[in-house]
Amino acid sequence: MKRYKQAIAVTAVGIAFIVALFTDAPAWVKIFVFAVALILVTVNSRGSRLYAKANKLVNERDMEKIPKAIELYEEALKAGIPDNFELVAATLILQHGNPETGKKYLEPLSSNPKRDIRCQAKISLSMYYWIRKDIGKAISLCEESRAEGYVNRNLYTNLATYYIDKGDTKAFEKILKEAVSSGNVSLPIYDLEAVASMLKNDYRRAGEILTSLFAQAAPTFADPYIHMAVVKLHYGNVGDAIDLLRSAEKTVFSNTVLYQQDDITELRTGLENPDTRLLYVDSIMRNLDDIINGRKIRIDRMARPRCEENKLPGYPAEPSFSKENNLTEILRENIKGKDEREINTDLNEDDEKWLARHRND
Repeated sequence: MKRYKQAIAVTAVGIAFIVALFTDAPAWVKIFVFAVALILVTVNSRGSRLYAKANKLVNERDMEKIPKAIELYEEALKAGIPDNFELVAATLILQHGNPETGKKYLEPLSSNPKRDIRCQAKISLSMYYWIRKDIGKAISLCEESRAEGYVNRNLYTNLATYYIDKGDTKAFEKILKEAVSSGNVSLPIYDLEAVASMLKNDYRRAGEILTSLFAQAAPTFADPYIHMAVVKLHYGNVGDAIDLLRSAEKTVFSNTVLYQQDDITELRTGLENPDTRLLYVDSIMRNLDDIINGRKIRIDRMARPRCEENKLPGYPAEPSFSKENNLTEILRENIKGKDEREINTDLNEDDEKWLARHRND
């Protein structure tokens, strides 16, 4: 539809010039034609202005402004914007607004003739199917992009997340290995490397990976804090685990994150309460698969004694985790200050030129 709007606006301007220069039409006709052309051009450029305003709000990294940004993105989509802008707007609406609206705009883009737009749309659209519990469809969309030779950090993060949710640890580890070897390393991928170690009961390596991650950046998604809390519980360090969960509660939440704030709060308060402390420690460690996949854990209701100890006796001695390991340098070279599972809203030179041509204010 947006292509039609843009084509109509261009055609209207052309007709207006033809009528004015090459016909003997009455003056009122020429004025009318120019007025219609002006209206169409103004409407066509409205989308770009709305998109630019929404992007500005998102880039301020103030979550209180996100709802307004989503409203502006929705208006921009209705007014008509280029495919690459539409991809960003629809993805952010899927993450922070109405997932159905995001899906509505991403589905046509997933058949776009341009490979990059098409594949990026499939990667974003996969998140819709994942939150709707259709893991097979989510995996299929990402694998289609991968088969076309289009890979990036979001694809590897999404695919690894879906495969571990499906329980396919072999495919999960294969994707992680491919991400690292191709240089598509991000904080989420690094965090998932720690998960891979936890699944092998190698909590020392998981702790080293996560310690290195925190040394590089302060993640604004909850996963690393929760995973490090589990590592701490493995060593009986309830006090540190509680602090990590408290940090997780302060991270950014959206429709497409693994962990929701209320579930994290439940875990923290369960560990803080001396009457339920041991109950929650045991339930968390016995349901590692649920914790890793962001599912609500099954609380074992068998009675446990009251416990006020922050360091539990009888657990393995906690080692001193090194901040350096074989993945540290790869992470340092690749994250470059980016720490999210977020789509890139930065404008490149071509985007800036397009907005400049269509900006009226």
